[in-house]
Amino acid sequence: MSFWMYVAIFIIQVILVSLALAIFSSVFMKSRKKGYISIFIIALFFISQVINGFNASIFLGLSILITILSLSTITYFVIKRKKESAWS
Repeated sequence: MSFWMYVAIFIIQVILVSLALAIFSSVFMKSRKKGYISIFIIALFFISQVINGFNASIFLGLSILITILSLSTITYFVIKRKKESAWS
């Protein structure tokens, strides 16, 4: 694969992960039960993306994994902050 193909896949990955985690945070804030179901489905999707990324190349697999972990961490802290501000 060429360099630009890796860049395009990485940009699409960032967009898809951001959208999935935004949907999860919205669902989780409304209903915890539905949030846990949605994060399970999203986690399965993320696992398949990481596996496919590593099948393509180690660099692509690592970039997908790092993207998912970093955006998931950011989402965790956003949800935590929203819950704390709702209780205040």
